[in-house]
Amino acid sequence: MIINNISPQKLTPILTDLLALDQQNKAVSAMPIQTIAFSAEIADQIVGGVTAKITGESLHISLLAVSPQQQNQGIGAKLIEKVEAYALTEKLTTITLTTKSYQALDFYLKQGYQTFAELTDVPVRGITKYYLLKRLS
Repeated sequence: MIINNISPQKLTPILTDLLALDQQNKAVSAMPIQTIAFSAEIADQIVGGVTAKITGESLHISLLAVSPQQQNQGIGAKLIEKVEAYALTEKLTTITLTTKSYQALDFYLKQGYQTFAELTDVPVRGITKYYLLKRLS
């Protein structure tokens, strides 16, 4: 056996098929992943947005960003509200996300998210990566 460097584009579909086959063998149904996205626009310009992935009954916010010139105007909060409303209509139970110490931890805490884990010195020394969760009712 040898271990080779390979492009992610070539390997990802193969690994996806292998995982699906493994789940079949273990009688575990594969959970489809759905990706959603919402943009915030002012005068036909995108000034922010959010993308998320839904797996099972959970939604994970992958990206949320707002133009620096438009920050502190409630746009991020409105994007979070939209994601949460969507999650509720889909009867999802949990929203998760990650943020780093130089990003938006306080913003997410104000939105009602709770830190359930943190990794110090990740991805580099001096930075902390936070894992957050919000349970929907």
